[in-house]
Amino acid sequence: MRVGLAMNWPRLILVSSVVFLMGLYVSLPNSPYKKLEFAAYDQMVAWGPAARSDQRIILIDIDEKSLRDVGPWPWPRKQVATLISQITQNYQVALLGVDIVFPEAKDGDALLKAALNQPNVVFSQVLDFSEASQNQVGQLAGLSPVQDASLFHPVTGYIANHPNLLQADSQIGHISPLIDADGKVRRIIPLACAPIGCTTALSLRMYQALHGAKQMHGQINKKNLQLSLSSGEILTLPLDQERAMPIPYRVRVGGFDYLSASDVLRGRVAPATLNNAVVLLGSTALGLGDHVATPTHSIVPGLEIHAQLVSAMLDQDFITPQYGWAWLLVPCLLIVLFYLLWPWRNTKGLIIWMTLSGGLVVAVSIILFMQRGWWIPLSPMPLMVALLGVLGLVLESMRLNQQLRVVAHQFSRFIPESLVKRLIRGRLVGPSSDKRELTVLVADMRGFTGASESKSPEAVAELAQKCLDTLTQVVYQFGGTIEKYSGDGLMAIWGAPNSDPMHAKHAVEAGIIMQENIENLASWFIAHDFKPMKVSVGINTGEMAVGVFGGDAHLAWTAHGDAVNVASRIEQLTRNVKESLLMGWKTAELYGMDKVRYCGDHYVKGRLGLVAVYTLK
Repeated sequence: MRVGLAMNWPRLILVSSVVFLMGLYVSLPNSPYKKLEFAAYDQMVAWGPAARSDQRIILIDIDEKSLRDVGPWPWPRKQVATLISQITQNYQVALLGVDIVFPEAKDGDALLKAALNQPNVVFSQVLDFSEASQNQVGQLAGLSPVQDASLFHPVTGYIANHPNLLQADSQIGHISPLIDADGKVRRIIPLACAPIGCTTALSLRMYQALHGAKQMHGQINKKNLQLSLSSGEILTLPLDQERAMPIPYRVRVGGFDYLSASDVLRGRVAPATLNNAVVLLGSTALGLGDHVATPTHSIVPGLEIHAQLVSAMLDQDFITPQYGWAWLLVPCLLIVLFYLLWPWRNTKGLIIWMTLSGGLVVAVSIILFMQRGWWIPLSPMPLMVALLGVLGLVLESMRLNQQLRVVAHQFSRFIPESLVKRLIRGRLVGPSSDKRELTVLVADMRGFTGASESKSPEAVAELAQKCLDTLTQVVYQFGGTIEKYSGDGLMAIWGAPNSDPMHAKHAVEAGIIMQENIENLASWFIAHDFKPMKVSVGINTGEMAVGVFGGDAHLAWTAHGDAVNVASRIEQLTRNVKESLLMGWKTAELYGMDKVRYCGDHYVKGRLGLVAVYTLK
């Protein structure tokens, strides 16, 4: 159980951290989340199933050619009235939407009023939704009373048509799209409300007019706007969290047929071309028509925005935003569950998990958008995948570091800790050595062979372990390094790999404590049916080569030099000199001649010259 809890805590911390970072990311003002959301949405729209053209809708353009033929804008009101009448009466269109606002009174207003207020004509007004707006030009019209108007977008300003052009049953819609922070038009307000009433968008008002609806009857909720038409049909428009409607952009740019307004005005267009068509009148002329950026193109005539909406309403083919905690929480939980169940926690495994999870999120989003027209704001999901993956890699790194620390701790029992650190850093890669003055201590248990006689291998091993453990603790107590174990003894070094200016003093003090601690084991020896033993110690100081030695297949950290060999011989002399601790001349000098006693010069095995040895006073 304790192991399970130890494994679950990091995962719990991971999930909590991701949730916190996600909330912080989404809630920050001007969060990069919005840019990511825009980019994801634009790509979906670009990939979406769009029609190449829509022959039902025709755009009559007051273009550069029209301005050359008829004259610069603004045209006389009589000329505009003639154009509108030509379209609606002579060409017998099903409906005309006029994407032009006439805020000023001019000569010919009576003729224009008559042309604009025909049953198959819807004209426009501009709304302002900004809080600081002070524009109020002309007179708002085409307004309908709505219950609980506070649910709809409030109108703060407007540029509307002059009262001379209006009558009680004028069919008017607004032509004001929402412009997002990046300057692109992705949505429109289908229904906006001023204090005196509410008005629909031009495209929606055109759709109502096609179905014979003079007034708007409907209701709104958090997800959609439902409008009742004269035919009994109910049109349901999907809304986002700001009660705006996504523009589907279901027809490719250039997919609507354009006719020059001057050609229509002069009767140069065949009557069949416009017969029973839905027509939009506007302008693309430089300095006259409006152009906007959209998800599919950087410059699109504003006229096409309304055409896109009318086309979508005719087919009732919309983009439906799917908001709410369920749409965000369910994918999040699935991703977290997938992460918790993912078996491969190494770096490669987590990278594979990130790739699969991110790809799955994108694939599901694309399929739902393509097949159902659902826009699920899943842009936080790839971020969650990335955060979980990165944090998982951090946890994996922490786990590996913990394992490395355990291994290093265990390995440091075999070779010096400083060498373990060098191994971890990759700096200890081959044979190398340094020459320096060091002190070597050789310790050997006296009487070990006799104490082991007739004992089982397990008992002998227990005895050796007890003695070596006692000697080792003393070596580390005084800052030495175990160079090797040899049967029932050991060799230790002071001054390497870590520098120790007092190497001789520390080695001698360690030898003294070794003897005391072994004597203190007398009761343990007796309790375990062993004969009492002592330890003999030989210490020598001199220049040595210390470092990593060996072949390509095996390396070892050790010391080489005459001083090392002499230390071993001095330990052997303890039996002849009848002293349990002997040291060489250099060690005695560094330790202090006033603390030692001269024990003579002696021949040792393997050397021609005599070796002076000393013991403690």
